[in-house]
Amino acid sequence: MQKVICLVLNADTPFIRETGTQFTFQEMPLFESIEDTLLPLLELCERLEAEHIHFRFALVLPPILCQLLTDGLVSKRYLNYVDNRIAFGEAEMARLKNDGAAFELAAFYHNEAIKKRDRFCSRYQMNLLRSLLDFSRRGYIEFLGGTATNIFLPFYSAFPAIANAQVETARRSERRFFRNLPEGFWLPELGFYKGLDTLLRKHRFAWTIVDTHATLLAEPAPLLGSFYPVKTGEELICLTRDFFAIDEIMNITGNYTNSAFRSYFDDAGFELPAGAVSFFISSNGLRSPTGYKYRTTGKDGFGKEIYNPVRGEEAARDKARQFLRNRISALENAETIIKKPPVSICAYNAGFFGRFWYEGMHFLDELFRNAAKSNEVKFLTPSEYLENLDILEFQTINPSFSSQGYNGYGESYLDSSNDWIYRHLLRASERMTSLADRFKSGGDELQERALNQAAREILLAQTSDWTRIISTGEHYLTREWSNYAKNRLETHIRNFTTFYEALGSNHISTRLLTELELTNNIFPEMNYRVFCS
Repeated sequence: MQKVICLVLNADTPFIRETGTQFTFQEMPLFESIEDTLLPLLELCERLEAEHIHFRFALVLPPILCQLLTDGLVSKRYLNYVDNRIAFGEAEMARLKNDGAAFELAAFYHNEAIKKRDRFCSRYQMNLLRSLLDFSRRGYIEFLGGTATNIFLPFYSAFPAIANAQVETARRSERRFFRNLPEGFWLPELGFYKGLDTLLRKHRFAWTIVDTHATLLAEPAPLLGSFYPVKTGEELICLTRDFFAIDEIMNITGNYTNSAFRSYFDDAGFELPAGAVSFFISSNGLRSPTGYKYRTTGKDGFGKEIYNPVRGEEAARDKARQFLRNRISALENAETIIKKPPVSICAYNAGFFGRFWYEGMHFLDELFRNAAKSNEVKFLTPSEYLENLDILEFQTINPSFSSQGYNGYGESYLDSSNDWIYRHLLRASERMTSLADRFKSGGDELQERALNQAAREILLAQTSDWTRIISTGEHYLTREWSNYAKNRLETHIRNFTTFYEALGSNHISTRLLTELELTNNIFPEMNYRVFCS
């Protein structure tokens, strides 16, 4: 019996759309995702298809990312960023002309930046989403649906209208961006709670992915463990994330034991004089990475050697071969016990491959190539795996409350550093439902615009990225990111409250409304009635 691996990549990103004239450090997560993950991922797909190598994976493209990838302003700002990276590379080559290994590395980064700019503009016509959709239509990629923003749903379990608004708004976006509505649902932060399956089935989702302990601690306990699907009482199929696959990937780079890999944190933007990296410094003096990283990770977590891309690639490919052997061994053991066709659900943050782990795309490339040569294992999308199974055979369980993140029970999204915001978030959520009920039959044009913008503001405020950043920090510039996240939360709540009070007094500022519609221009198909109780 052939073993099955389902690779699932979640490309979540918060809604950060700067409209000013200057570069800001907040734009870096999206720019790095485009530069180091999405562009290399498309290149990987093209290469494997051209060489007739079998590959399949599932991809989560949330509405926010779809919107940003098709936003002309964002594309122009990204190109400006790349142009400055290219100019910086020329300056670096001049600075390092007498330092052989470092000069070659600077030239390597410079050439890569030029190639990626050319592919972004010429090959993909500044529209990566369209190219990803092409691979989906050809059967290589399966898209998963989700929520409008990256909300941690269990915290809103007492507010069914909120969860419904998140899912229904996302469904409207999916109709706009995708050819077919996804059958699979990506649980944001893998947060499951009792009763969520009813909502998902209402919106015609057939399956979702849960974290390992959601299944293993379910009632009743799963008789076939975590390598075979189960279902809820509402007939929602649950695929369980492979704990060992997650743990192994984290151990590959998380403990910095492989000195061949590039260090993410050691960047020229933090080391050179301010004048040399002026474009990568925000107006408030905060520095951002340039992408020119010269050192490897040492055994104690600090850069030790000049990075060698060839050596790093070889190490990543070696890790991929070992990873595949371990997955086959685990699936063989599972099959021996359960006597069913097991599956390994390898679900990761897409940014880990390329953005945080620079060699990650080489890892995926080798993974697909070796699996294609093997008669033991095959990569399938989750729906391809499920279509050969009978749902009547799946055990019915009640998954346990769970999440990904620290300790697995929502601790990354609620602790002493961020608990202050939830009384405001929940109160504002109640008020949004009250507004939707009050204006269910509609209002005048200005009122409807204000109601829709109020709905956008509350959805953006519910993004769990802000609370997670406050709790754990965000890779570099931890304090600055925390302050930014606090400001975003407070701003969205303030904007919502302004509209709430204005609708009550029937005195709406058209100037503020128009300004926010242009700035927070997410969800153009918004209908505030999705919040009705």
